[in-house]
Amino acid sequence: MTPAEARGLVKRLRRHCLVASVSRFALLGLVFVGFLGAIVLDEVDGAGDALWYAAMFAALVWILLTTFSVRQVRTSNQASAYMSSGRLDLAEEQLRFALHQFSLYRMGKLFACHNLAVVAHGQRDYQVAAELCDGVISVCGELSRNLVRVCRILLADCQLFLGDSKSAREAIEPLSLQDPRLSLVEQIMLLPIELRCHMAAGDYQASTSSLRQK
Repeated sequence: MTPAEARGLVKRLRRHCLVASVSRFALLGLVFVGFLGAIVLDEVDGAGDALWYAAMFAALVWILLTTFSVRQVRTSNQASAYMSSGRLDLAEEQLRFALHQFSLYRMGKLFACHNLAVVAHGQRDYQVAAELCDGVISVCGELSRNLVRVCRILLADCQLFLGDSKSAREAIEPLSLQDPRLSLVEQIMLLPIELRCHMAAGDYQASTSSLRQK
């Protein structure tokens, strides 16, 4: 995958997330208005039937789209199995397929994009991985802070490999080893990245501070 293709996938991710949000809002609104209208207009002979059918149709569409979303999650899980066995080529194929499928929920696509960044990192396509991580961070927002933290760490690692220590420091700037919200796994991931950033900047004093804790 090229960086241009990665940027294209990020644009598709943003577009799909927007369409998914609009679709959820429209379907929920139709279900609510339909059922409420059917109840209110129940006394008027036949007046509430159309609203009732519209609400039922919206509910069926929601169930159908949820089924498609579950299939996307299964595809991503299959890709994770390929990643564990070292078949990064098959994992990339599965994840790209998952990103092209429509999903009613954003998290499935965001995790698929993050896993694709992990695959690109494993293939040493650091520019591609950085583009994908940056896309996940920009789209995810407050939806999943854990995913954002992991993506920031991975993004910083990619930037270090690309020789851009300044961007690497900016990527992990919101994170801190003393932050109680970070899990032990996240701290262990962040520690070597933070040390490498200090070393690349020539800040050896910062790299050796709190050495006992580190």
